[in-house]
Amino acid sequence: MKILWLSLCPPYKEVKHAGGQALYKHVLSFLEHKGVEIKMVSLCKKEEYEYVRPMGCNFSIELIPDEAGKLSVLDYESRWNPWHKFGGYLSNSRWHKLKEKIIELKKEGYSPDLIIFNWTEMLALNNLLRKLYPNAKYVAIEEDVAFVKRKRRWELSTNAIARLFHYIRFKTCVKKEKAWLNAMNLIAVYSNKDKERLESIDIDGNNVFVFSPVFADKSNLIWNRKNNDILFWGAMSRKENFDSALWFIRNVMPLLDNLKCRFAIVGANPPEDLMKEASDRVIVTGFVDSPNQYFEDSMCMVVPLVIGAGIKIKVLEGLSSGIPVISNEIGIEGIAAQTGNQYLHAETAVEFAEAIKKVNSDKGLSEQLSKNAKRMIATNYNEQRSTEQFIALCKELV
Repeated sequence: MKILWLSLCPPYKEVKHAGGQALYKHVLSFLEHKGVEIKMVSLCKKEEYEYVRPMGCNFSIELIPDEAGKLSVLDYESRWNPWHKFGGYLSNSRWHKLKEKIIELKKEGYSPDLIIFNWTEMLALNNLLRKLYPNAKYVAIEEDVAFVKRKRRWELSTNAIARLFHYIRFKTCVKKEKAWLNAMNLIAVYSNKDKERLESIDIDGNNVFVFSPVFADKSNLIWNRKNNDILFWGAMSRKENFDSALWFIRNVMPLLDNLKCRFAIVGANPPEDLMKEASDRVIVTGFVDSPNQYFEDSMCMVVPLVIGAGIKIKVLEGLSSGIPVISNEIGIEGIAAQTGNQYLHAETAVEFAEAIKKVNSDKGLSEQLSKNAKRMIATNYNEQRSTEQFIALCKELV
């Protein structure tokens, strides 16, 4: 089975973001199957090149530099036109670079049996590829149901012009994503919630496979609270993470003045605005070799996300470790957890503060949340089994 795999980033072991970790593990699993050959075409940022290594004789990769080039002027249109032909998912310059490489492969005589689009953005290449390879089978891996983020940006906009722009873009994205996905032979998502979202825009649910998410399983850790730290964990270069951390600092921490606690923000590449908030009560660690000590020692973990879509890997990691987790709806969506049983739910600043005080004062509740969360993750999330099921479905297609 010859697979052409299109990706936003290359697969490598050291990748920090959840989607990249899933990609790396999925590719390794495919390569373990006899008769599978993968040719990947991937965008690659400057800092990623040093990590990309050979993954076997049945794997090759074409790296597309993901930096602004001579075509970057075209990206003003893809960024600011709400009716953009790709919904703004894939910039014009990225599309042209990827197109050139794909046409080059075709001229060299390459012909895949199966084409996998990893991330919604890559689906913008669907029409081009179908003209070149009409007999191939097509698979989409939606790391997130992307139009959900567009919808939330519209709903959170306060400026009238921005609100109109994001509304038009959201509607455009729904239309594009629906058309692309309806053309697929198989669609994979990471939660039943995402499957329901696709069904809500008339995608056939029988064509949707639900992965058990790939995450760093921390079930080997033993939560044994040693301090009053409130953990916030994630890649701090991502806007949804540092905006959420800033919201917590400004809105929740003032409500905890009577509780001797610290807010520990753990994750690589915190922006300057976040570094400025560092104090005796706000710890900004930047990159750490391993966050495990924070999961084992902290009082609780909070997930006060202000924007985002799809299943949150950080939450699965927290639940698997046994640290009591306090999350809002955006953080917990798609995860089979019940408030009061495996985690505590909070939306407002007051609710987060009250939940933290409850965890601090009620040792029995904290221990029960820890035990129930670890059991739930062990029961419901088996990434190896679901990956093998997905590979079997891909083989059946061809």
